[in-house]
Amino acid sequence: MIKRSLLVAGALACAATTAQASDFDYLDIYFVPSSELDFGGGADDDGDGFGIKGKAHVADTITLHGEYQATTLDDSDLDIDQLRFGIGGHAPDNGNGVRLFGELEYVDVEFDIPSFSSESQSGFGLHGGLMFTGASALSGFAKIGYLSLDDVDGIEFNIGLIAEFSEQVAGFVDYRSASLEDDAGDEADLTDIRLGLRFLFGAE
Repeated sequence: MIKRSLLVAGALACAATTAQASDFDYLDIYFVPSSELDFGGGADDDGDGFGIKGKAHVADTITLHGEYQATTLDDSDLDIDQLRFGIGGHAPDNGNGVRLFGELEYVDVEFDIPSFSSESQSGFGLHGGLMFTGASALSGFAKIGYLSLDDVDGIEFNIGLIAEFSEQVAGFVDYRSASLEDDAGDEADLTDIRLGLRFLFGAE
């Protein structure tokens, strides 16, 4: 777990130092106060965790992104580790404060109960959304996409709000929910609320 988070943090930090200044260039460190796994049959469990994620430009409208998140559910002691990295693109800033963006990413989700069992689901995610910015210190985003993993697939959506404290630091809150289903029709919802600090690498 520690090796994964250090690798992601190092890669994001290196990428961001060479990135051009933009709303899309940042490094997030965050706490997950609520992480919930809910099965279609009515069984559910919740817990908390932490994560690190970020995004950086490699061309005018092309970005690379990555994320590592680790949560532990209270009742089952189930550890859920998520590793994501990929490439994205966004529309240029046309001055109206709204930009379209899209992302293609590799996703690996590991479910582990210590000393009992472990399972990994990996595949890809494809997302599209809108980024909203304005004259105030507040901005936000909304995106929806599709996850296709080894044995499950389904829709995922993510919404968030960012408040800039300075040109270099902001706070954020977001909500992400994935509704997944296997070939047998069994369903599971994985939902996270995330609070954290955003370190911005310049402003447009």
